[in-house]
Amino acid sequence: MNIKILSLRKTSDATVGLLEQEYLKRFRKYATVTLIDIKRSKMKGTSKRAVQDESKKISSHLSTEVYTVLLSEKGKTFTSGAFAQFIKSKIHSGTRTITFIIGGPTGVGEELAQRADFKLSLSPMTFPHKLTRLLLIEALYRSFDILNGGPYHK
Repeated sequence: MNIKILSLRKTSDATVGLLEQEYLKRFRKYATVTLIDIKRSKMKGTSKRAVQDESKKISSHLSTEVYTVLLSEKGKTFTSGAFAQFIKSKIHSGTRTITFIIGGPTGVGEELAQRADFKLSLSPMTFPHKLTRLLLIEALYRSFDILNGGPYHK
């Protein structure tokens, strides 16, 4: 299984980056994970033009043959076990690559949102944007560990 995580990031935080790398190191036995940082739009504020510009940048990294999951506050939430089963269902259906999209703080354009195969919410709570990718990586690692009978979830 290949996992791609596309994320709009303004700056990197060394501490968060170290935690991401720790989970990615653990993840190697289960799947290949590729992180792709996309630069935020240089357009001012939360304008529709900035969101469209960012969505276009994200879309340029997508292909039609991959399953796409958009992180969205309006998406479906899962328990850890249910998320593991969701991942398992994708593996059993022959999905080779899942691409997760983390848009900017103001979301993504409607066209990109409609293109997503699935919308996922990590939590009904709001978290700092810089932590979202870390939380997703941890949730994915936990899912694969559950599916493989590992000790992490216990």
